[in-house]
Amino acid sequence: MKKNQTDFLKLCLADALIKLLESQDYADINVNEICELADIGRTTFYRHLDKNNGKEELLLFKIAYEWDRYQEKHDEEIKKDPNLGMSSYIYENRKLFSLLYKKGLI
Repeated sequence: MKKNQTDFLKLCLADALIKLLESQDYADINVNEICELADIGRTTFYRHLDKNNGKEELLLFKIAYEWDRYQEKHDEEIKKDPNLGMSSYIYENRKLFSLLYKKGLI
């Protein structure tokens, strides 16, 4: 149960970070803004994320979380052709990957 709560918290924070990325540069976004938008306290942020790499952890968590969800839905497709599965996953999440590319994060 605790893992689900932690995942939910990280997902809320990651979604807030991504929303902020739509209008700001990555370097200009601070923890206070992320926490305020996610309606989560700073103490909670630092309890679950690294002090120096929290934003990076959130983005990686979001990508991995969405990949896990995609794998659950497309297990047979991925077993047949893992490369096609990954390409399809990126295509389905193209808005996120496009944003990360435009911001110079991938």
